Amino acid sequence: CDMDWGAGAAVLPLALNRHLPEDVVVVSAQQVPLAFHPRHSASFRRYEYTIYNNRLRSPFYAKNAWYVPEPLDLEAMRQGAAVLVG
Repeated sequence: CDMDWGAGAAVLPLALNRHLPEDVVVVSAQQVPLAFHPRHSASFRRYEYTIYNNRLRSPFYAKNAWYVPEPLDLEAMRQGAAVLVG
């Protein structure tokens, strides 16, 4: 959609982040051609997942990590992650 935003791309993330949930953050914004499609035209996407692997839970990771007290099978994780690369 074409958006008439007079304040510029530099302040758009600040405005958007005021209305987004705390686990979603807009880091930057830039003007693109009208033909740009967010799914098909993006040059890359970045996803980060955090696993807190310890026998005791941590209150510091409670909101931003998946707590797994059992030992992890790193080789199985590498094999599973390999199909996601691309």
